[in-house]
Formats: sequence, structure tokens, C-alpha cells
Amino acid sequence: MAEQFEVGTPEWWRTRLLLKLRQQIDESSEYTKFYEGEQPLAFASKKFAAVFGQRYARLPANFMPLVVEAEAERLVVQGFRFGAAGADKGIWQMWQANQLDAESQIAHEIALVKGCSFALVAPGDPEPVITIEDPGEVVVETEQGNRRKRRAALKAFIDDEGYLRVYLYLPTDIYKWRTSKPYQRTREVHKAEFVEFSEDGESFPVANPLGVVPVVPLLNRPRRDGRGRSEIAPVMGNQNAINKLRFDSLVASEYVAFPQRWVTNIDIPVDPDTGKPIEPFKPGVDTLWGIRRPTPAEVAEYGDKVPQPALGQFPAADMGPYIEAIEAEIGQMASISRTPYHYFLGTPTAVPPSGESLKSSEAPLVKKVTKASIHLGEGWEETIRVALIADGQTAKAKNVDAETIWADPETRNEAARTDSIIKQYQVGLLPRSVALEELNYSQTQIERILKEKPDDDKPGQPDVSGFPGLSTNGVGAALAGAERTQSTPDA
Repeated sequence: MAEQFEVGTPEWWRTRLLLKLRQQIDESSEYTKFYEGEQPLAFASKKFAAVFGQRYARLPANFMPLVVEAEAERLVVQGFRFGAAGADKGIWQMWQANQLDAESQIAHEIALVKGCSFALVAPGDPEPVITIEDPGEVVVETEQGNRRKRRAALKAFIDDEGYLRVYLYLPTDIYKWRTSKPYQRTREVHKAEFVEFSEDGESFPVANPLGVVPVVPLLNRPRRDGRGRSEIAPVMGNQNAINKLRFDSLVASEYVAFPQRWVTNIDIPVDPDTGKPIEPFKPGVDTLWGIRRPTPAEVAEYGDKVPQPALGQFPAADMGPYIEAIEAEIGQMASISRTPYHYFLGTPTAVPPSGESLKSSEAPLVKKVTKASIHLGEGWEETIRVALIADGQTAKAKNVDAETIWADPETRNEAARTDSIIKQYQVGLLPRSVALEELNYSQTQIERILKEKPDDDKPGQPDVSGFPGLSTNGVGAALAGAERTQSTPDA
């Protein structure tokens, strides 16, 4: 209902973005429930749900965290390059000051579950402040036809006094409102009565000193329309099927997984008070079941055809089909999500692969992580650009030659990998700082190593003292080994 205000006014933006936020929450809330294990029970019938719904309500076999965390644990930011030089120390200091080693993991998890997360940048002392925001509270609108240019952003949350606060971020100003009375949750929040709100004597609106919208989307595998994709959405059907099959197997294990006994041609006693049949036998290891012989009257009546009691049992239900069906769904989930099947260990005899088989089984996941890191990296680079503006480094912020340095997502043979990188360093292909990055040292560790053991950077005669276990006496042998490695097709 944004048409009630003039197009482009702050109130128009507030109404428009609150409606967009409502839609965003609707789309992502189901993914959150699945991730947290609050999945709807897919029962075969309403009667089944009525009888067993409460009993098994908290027994889902929740594989959603595994699908997300298998990818999230390989998305680790290790630094940034702005320009042709190495990793930027100042930017890494800014990153550390905002505890983004940990906070970035939260951002990645949110983006993988809900499709996107956000980074909010504000001026600070001594470093700009970067916070991670959830799509349940923050929404961004981009330019039509150019999703890289942000037009406006909005953050809405309930404060400690129960009022709904709404912050609107435009390139020139920041507007703050809150509801005129404590907020009662409603789907028509855009129709609530808002009043101007200021903090610590601020004016209304607050001038935006950055000149850009300070909220940056961190998108997971975005579509062309600028919306990200949830990793949970493609496998929700498999999760529902697994829950249904698991619940069916639990019911079967209680009612038909044990042999059911039967007996014929006996008199069933009746309780005189209730008129209901009394169970004639009580099972037990020390219990003897007895059946009376025919009475003289029954013999006289039936002669040689007196009905003889007979005992028997029905076979127990085979639980194998349930297990096989569940494993089939797990296999499909692994294929769709590109999560290595050995992560699930779906069978009792499953053995984790090793060596080349491990590398091969994880290859699809590595490709998926690499693709996700491209888009998330663009988001982090834009976040750093905004933070540089907030820090007064406008010239550096304009540098388009930026790169996010990610940890290697692939499982490797560390001994072989280290040997290969050191040999490349020894023959002069890599400077030591790059070699240390390839060895997955953090920027803090690299800075310390380069400070304590400076490199003379002479090609062919490097200082290898920074690499434990390798002496300069072994350089010739290592070079020869590198040549053999490069000339051997199987190496």
C-alpha cells in the first residue's frame, strides 16, 4: 500500500520496504524451521496424526544442519587484497577489530539457510563498526536493471520497551521511527502508526556521512533478480520423506515388529463386572500356559470331532524396507545437495573413504563451495569498501581490483601439498608471502613470520629458515625433486 505516500519520500520507502521485509520473512521462516528441526510431520492420514502426532512430534531425523554445515565449515575468509599487492594489513586489522573471524561464520550460515544475510557498516572509533544482520530484520532494494547498486535499506526490530523501531538507510540520510505504542505483531505492520525517533540528541533525519547505503547483501548463489538461494529448499522434500518413513518404522517396531500369537478353540473368560473378555494367557519367561481338556458334555456332543485348541503366531514385520527407503532418500539428498554421502554414514557398514576416493567424493562439494565463495566474496569486498569510506580511505575504497582470500576448501594430503608449495617457492615461482598464504596460514601468522624471519627474496637463493625442517643445504635436492615432479606425468 505504498501508493498512499508520494513516490520516493521517506514514508513511501518505509512502507514499501516493510512490505518487502514481510515477504522476505515469509519465504525464509520455513527454511529456519527446517534447519532448527521444527519440521511439519508428514503423516499418512489425519487419524494417524491424531493418534501419534504428540507422541512423535519431537523425533525428526534432522539432516538439514549437516547439509548447511558441510559447506559453511569450508567458507573461511583469511584476508583481502586491494590492488596488486599482497594481503592488506589495515583491512585485516579492521576485520579483527569487528570479530569477523567468528561473525563471518554466522553470516555464512544465515546466507546458506535463508539465501542471504547482510553486513551493516557504521562509522566508529578507532575502527568502523561492521555488524551481521538477519533477513528477518533487514531488507535491501537495488536499482532496477542494476542489482549491484543499492537504492535503500531498512532495519526493523522490537526494542527493549516493546516498541517496533524502523531505520531507513538512504544514500543521503538515515531516518528513524518507532511505533506510537508497544507493538502487537501483525502482518499489516506497514499500517502501524509511526513517530519520529532520535537517539542521544540526534537530528531527524541523521545525515549519512558515507554517501552510500551502508547495508550490503551477502548472497548465496544469487538469481538474476538479486535474491539468494537457500541450500535447504531443494532437499526439504527428502527430509519430509525421511521423517515419514522413520515414524512409520517406529510405529511398526512397536506394534508388528514382534511375533503376534494366536489361539483357537478355547473358551475366553469374561469379566463379570465389565463384561469384557479376560486375556487367557500372560507372556513371561517363567509362565506356563495351560489349556483345559474337553468336558464330558463336549465329548458327548461332538464325539470324535471335538474342536481341539490350536496355538500359533504371525511372523514379525520385516523392518528392512523402511531402512532401505530411508537410505534411498538420504542418497538422493546427498546427490541434490552435493554433500558427500560418507558425511551421512547411512548404513551400518559405511566406512569413510580415504586417499583419492575421499578427494573424488568431495569434489562436487568443493565446486559448490568455490561457486558460493565467489558471490559471498563480492559481498565482503563491497562491505570492506564501505568500511574504508567510513574510515576516511575513500581512494582505496574506489579500487575495483579487490579480492577475498579464502581458505582452501579442498581436503588435501598436507605433506604433499606443503612439499609442492615449498618447491615452487624455492625455484622462484612464488614469493614467501604467497607461499605462506597457500599453506593456509592466517594473515596474523604470516605477518609474524615475515617480521621475525625476513626474506631476502633472491630468486634461486631464498631464505628457507621460515619453513621448519628445511635447510639451505637441501635446496639443490629440492630443486631436483621439483624438476622430477614437473617432468613426471603421474606425479
